[in-house]
Amino acid sequence: MDYLPLYPSNIIWTGGEPSLRIDFIEDVISSMGCGYNHAMETNGSILFDTSLFDVVVISPKHPDYVEQWVDSKNVVFKFVVDSTTIGETIELCKQYDIQRAYLMPLGKSQDEIVIVSNDIIDYLKHPSYTDFILSPRLHILLGVQ
Repeated sequence: MDYLPLYPSNIIWTGGEPSLRIDFIEDVISSMGCGYNHAMETNGSILFDTSLFDVVVISPKHPDYVEQWVDSKNVVFKFVVDSTTIGETIELCKQYDIQRAYLMPLGKSQDEIVIVSNDIIDYLKHPSYTDFILSPRLHILLGVQ
């Protein structure tokens, strides 16, 4: 490896709800200049201009948050689902013509994550659901606190 960067070039804005301080984030991004890739993970409850970010991951806590983001630039959806909400989440995506979405299993224990992950996989075996992606909760599966 000839080149190893001395500073991070990929920055992900998370924590609590980062869009509550979008003004601060915009100021920081503007002051940093070029050479950085910025992403944000948000619950989608607050609208903001996504053009400063390379990717904005919307993990909506309420279905009403989905519609306001469907036509936004650089947006990817991640839905946290349990075994009873997988189907309705897929239907919600179809309703808004969301072409690609991540499905993350809801659960606090390894057993819960495995059960819900298997249920998600069963849904994703259907030929019309090829654009959905399982997003496993690796820290729980590995027992990391």
